Amino acid sequence: MSLPAPQGRPPGSASSRFLRFVVVGVVLGWSALIAVVIAREPERGAASPDELARACEAALNDRDAESLARLFGRPLSGDSAAVAESVVAGAGSPRGRWSVEPTPGADGAVLVIADATGPRARWRAAEDDGRWLVDPIASPSAG
Repeated sequence: MSLPAPQGRPPGSASSRFLRFVVVGVVLGWSALIAVVIAREPERGAASPDELARACEAALNDRDAESLARLFGRPLSGDSAAVAESVVAGAGSPRGRWSVEPTPGADGAVLVIADATGPRARWRAAEDDGRWLVDPIASPSAG
């Protein structure tokens, strides 16, 4: 005894074409959404040491770890968000507002982070692929 042949839609039926149209539309829509999200993501770093200092100053004063993380360079590529959260949390409440001033350094620039009491930290800044990024980990001491 044999089983009856399965009853399915013929390959060229209207419902099969509609289903293919929906699947292709979903794939194209998803691809477009990903492209827009990538295009809207702000560029990492800054165009110059002065711009980098202003961006760091704003991020510290606004306690904005997400903005600060976009300014970090190597070796923090994977851990920049966690380090930025730690820096913002450890920044506490300065006396007055934070100020960040760039000074020329041997291999780029040094950002001097200070509050009303004076310098509190120094971060090395270097150019990487045309953008200036900061490394708050390997930094000379404050003072």
